[in-house]
Amino acid sequence: MSDVRLAYLRRRYAEIGFLDLVPFVIEVGGVILSALDDLNAAVTALQSAATAESTELSQVVSSLQSVSAQLQQLQDDVAAGGSVTSSQLEAVASEVTNVTTSINDAVAAAQSALNPPPPPPPPAGPTVSSVTPSSGAVAGGESIVIAGSGFTGATAVSFGDVPAASFGVQDDATVNAIAPAASAAGVVDVTVTTTAGTSAASTADQYTTS
Repeated sequence: MSDVRLAYLRRRYAEIGFLDLVPFVIEVGGVILSALDDLNAAVTALQSAATAESTELSQVVSSLQSVSAQLQQLQDDVAAGGSVTSSQLEAVASEVTNVTTSINDAVAAAQSALNPPPPPPPPAGPTVSSVTPSSGAVAGGESIVIAGSGFTGATAVSFGDVPAASFGVQDDATVNAIAPAASAAGVVDVTVTTTAGTSAASTADQYTTS
């Protein structure tokens, strides 16, 4: 049940005051019936959810029982020709608010159980943006600074198909490596591997031996 319906009831009571209370009490009953429809939808959703919390249902049922009791008392008073005070009507309005809150909580719990949030996306793979210096001797041994991103937790650095003689991760954007000996002069791609994958080859990661 939305706050709009509660606001409507309060506005109607302000309009009629103590006049013509029978139709007003009937209107309150209609709102309660609408709340019951919302409750049934919430109960159905909660019952079909494996992780449904019984406390949510208990709160809704408790609130509805209180509203029903007070509404019945109002109807009995009106039917008997008695008076209905503003405090009685405000008490019912307060309980209607409680019902609204309880139903909203129950629906939210059901939606959360039935539609859990998607898992976070996997971390982005490493990317090499530069290799400095970009050339060295075939014999290897050159100290190389590899710049890029996603290097945290790097498990391997390769010069073509040859693993680096050694490497160390300075931070997520920098890896220091020692170039290995090459089997022949030429150009190779320097790649970094992490649990998220291996950096894609590009012109930015090329290293030339001579």
